[in-house]
Amino acid sequence: MLKMWDEMGEVSMEHLKPKDLIYVWGHLRSYTKIDENGKHRMRHEVDVKEINFVTPRVQASATPEFEKKEPGGEDKEEKHRNRIRLWQIFFASPYEWMDFRKDKVNPKHPDFKNRDTGEVLWLRTDDPPWIKRQLDILDSRFTYKSF
Repeated sequence: MLKMWDEMGEVSMEHLKPKDLIYVWGHLRSYTKIDENGKHRMRHEVDVKEINFVTPRVQASATPEFEKKEPGGEDKEEKHRNRIRLWQIFFASPYEWMDFRKDKVNPKHPDFKNRDTGEVLWLRTDDPPWIKRQLDILDSRFTYKSF
């Protein structure tokens, strides 16, 4: 459960819509509650301190659909969603990725590469701010290993 107070709650009620993808930062708390059958159930809640949209909302556009398509067949929105999904996979298990940021000679070489799937990620200036914050946290905790 997400808990939002005061202005954070008001802004969320005004701007968040069903199926919006968001990144939240806050304090995690767990507690046990007894359900209607008398069983103890573990509950978790986050006291939200910060919210960021992960993907932009789909907005009506004057651009025809065929102009939005990338050469590979994905539209820009789909490509963005797939990239953000890949970052979420990265942060869920960062030890499965090799970090090439410090060893890059060629800027076309990826910053991260998955050891098993071969999927790659590059840091970009237009990345959502939560990506840099999460990387800073990971960098402070451990070092990735490359080949």
